[in-house]
Amino acid sequence: MEASPRHRAMSERHARLDHEIAKDGASPFSDDLEVARKKKIKLSLKDGIEGMNRSGGAT
Repeated sequence: MEASPRHRAMSERHARLDHEIAKDGASPFSDDLEVARKKKIKLSLKDGIEGMNRSGGAT
């Protein structure tokens, strides 16, 4: 079963944000508001990905 282009794009963006958040967390100069914004977007993407998986939209 192959993921749809939208599912793949959402998963890639989620992974990219995860990497950015980890990198920001390692920096003493990171902007807490920016990190919080990225975390909200990441959570929203996760919810969307899970919703697609439940409804069978990943195919």
